[in-house]
Amino acid sequence: MDRRDTFNHLFDAGFDYETYAARSDRHDERMKTNYRITGEFLSENSVTNVEYINKSMKFLWIAENWCGDCGH
Repeated sequence: MDRRDTFNHLFDAGFDYETYAARSDRHDERMKTNYRITGEFLSENSVTNVEYINKSMKFLWIAENWCGDCGH
């Protein structure tokens, strides 16, 4: 399996942030706070700049809820 196939396999097996947060039993408040702050930080201008790229992209984050760094 090449890197692209491996990425797509892991991506398809994953789930979105909301599902991750709902399943998390650790660092819950820190994750919620950071998620809220990030949402406040992103302005309409930021969204416009991202939409300007106009290209479909996939992002894969590998995280575990026991990892304090994943709560940042």
